[in-house]
Amino acid sequence: MRECRQDGARTRSDLTITERVEALERTEANAKRHNQWVMAVAGFAVAGLVASVLGLASTLKKTAFVEQDQVAAASEMIIAKGFIVVDERGRPRATLTATEIGPALILNSENGVPRVMLGMSADGTTLDLLDENGQHRVLLGMSPEGSTLILFDEKNQKRAMLIASDTNPSLGLFDDNNRVRVVLGTGADGTALGLSDENGRSRVGLAIIEGGPMLTLHDARGKPLAILGVREGAPVLRLTNTSGNPIWSAP
Repeated sequence: MRECRQDGARTRSDLTITERVEALERTEANAKRHNQWVMAVAGFAVAGLVASVLGLASTLKKTAFVEQDQVAAASEMIIAKGFIVVDERGRPRATLTATEIGPALILNSENGVPRVMLGMSADGTTLDLLDENGQHRVLLGMSPEGSTLILFDEKNQKRAMLIASDTNPSLGLFDDNNRVRVVLGTGADGTALGLSDENGRSRVGLAIIEGGPMLTLHDARGKPLAILGVREGAPVLRLTNTSGNPIWSAP
């Protein structure tokens, strides 16, 4: 579906279903990239990472966030590269560590499976909620490009994605084959709803843009065959053949 003005001019919110899907996939890849290093840190926790407390004098030379007068006034301060909290059976349940990429907090289940991971890097912040099998279920990310919420099913397939940005916030719904089937988006020039078939091709498009609403119906190849809209308070209908040539229109 293409959100186009009825006068044919392409606006800033004129995004086809394919373009919106590509935007969703780019955001998902960015959020997962933020989360990859958190997964690596979780592996360290399971392997038994030991928290190493540094000598106060040597740490002051390497830490940009601790002033020398602060350390002198607070001798109880503990400076370390990481901490692991274990339960009564010695199993790691929580890990707090700092890497070259950024700090991370990992919470494990009784079986040592990461269930909650919170991380921060130069690219943004990520909160990852996992199930008892270590599969992603909820991924929340924030970056300079905007905020993203991704929901996964028990097979680790994404089923819903919400993107909040300054220009074109979007909601995408996916089927069992990881194909987007529903896209809802809005922008400065209008709002659009797109429905796709099992092959990912646009079949129905509904848009409210400047000038009035518009409904577009596509064939199995994604070609628009019927357009119904309202322009300047009057109905408009156009029918085309598979080659895109008009066969009937009113007025």
